[in-house]
Amino acid sequence: MVSANYKEDYLGILDGIRGLMAFWVFFYHLQMACIGKSTPWGGGAIAVDIFMLLSGFLMAYHWHIRKDRFNKFKYQAVDFYIRRFFRIAPLYYILLTVAFIGQERLFEMSDFITNMVPPPWATKTQEVVIITHERVSAVNVLTHYLFLFGFIPKYANSNILPDWSIGLEMQFYLIFPFLILSISRLGAFSVILILVIVSFITNKLFGLYLSTGIFGNFPQPAFILFKINIFAAGMSIAFIYLNRNNIRALPWAILAILSLYNVASQVWIMALLLVFMLVFNDENKEIFGKLMSNKIAKFFGDTSYSVYLVHTIIYTPILYGLFKNEWFMSLSVYFRLLGAFILTAIPIYIVSYFLYRLVEVRGIQLGRYILLKIKLTNA
Repeated sequence: MVSANYKEDYLGILDGIRGLMAFWVFFYHLQMACIGKSTPWGGGAIAVDIFMLLSGFLMAYHWHIRKDRFNKFKYQAVDFYIRRFFRIAPLYYILLTVAFIGQERLFEMSDFITNMVPPPWATKTQEVVIITHERVSAVNVLTHYLFLFGFIPKYANSNILPDWSIGLEMQFYLIFPFLILSISRLGAFSVILILVIVSFITNKLFGLYLSTGIFGNFPQPAFILFKINIFAAGMSIAFIYLNRNNIRALPWAILAILSLYNVASQVWIMALLLVFMLVFNDENKEIFGKLMSNKIAKFFGDTSYSVYLVHTIIYTPILYGLFKNEWFMSLSVYFRLLGAFILTAIPIYIVSYFLYRLVEVRGIQLGRYILLKIKLTNA
């Protein structure tokens, strides 16, 4: 990923990490559904936090290495928005449409599964997943297709997809160029400190999961100000990497530490591991690049977005069918989990691979085609 032999915008180290995080979310949801118990390494929300860290890193890194191609800031901002929209939206719109069409039936099956194996919602340390059963209304549909649903608590997690983080990601993309502009004019420390303070205040004023807040409750942290500090930490790590050969990396390291004030220990570990692999990778030997971007890691990295979005749509009807059979429910919990894993993981990854090839890649190509036509770069 950091090899000088790789394309400048490709960091292969992240392939393995992205693939692992998508698997973490899938397996966490599967284990909760099958045995009502979280994974030993933590809830799926932690993996999503790591995704946010990676997103902040990648956006800042890509912005920096591409900035010399543009005469004006606004041209790079337009280029950024088009690239990110066509990377995220095509697959999301397809699966969102499927989720809305099958929403009533999918919710019925999901509720049946939950009633068979109730999750431990009462445990305060347990991540609480609350899906609000909102009907398919014009407002619900419109806010999702416009990526505005994350601002509205009752729509923030209102379908079978775990798309609250997709809305969150799009909110980050929206403000990202302005964050870069603010850093260039106000200084990194001032901007990052403001983001950390805003995140802290937001987490105090708004309720999350089952907690109550002064200004309303969100079923998931779908509003950008809940998590903006984690994105900021990722941006800081990008500038640590870009300044890895000089003292200017130190202030960015301090900002990264400051930004991770409220995250789980697993996120800290991944942040440190990411910095270590990026900064200390030998560009001649490409040790970490080869380790984290081999064919297997690349497969899991390529399919990570599809796996994250599609897994609940696929495993819900499969588990529903299994849970209706007494022989399956009579199995010990871990044999039940093993059987469900085998029967769901295979179709999830097969479908995800074809979605990646047929939808994601085509969407990226379409975005690039549009950019070639409007010619924003110097070339």
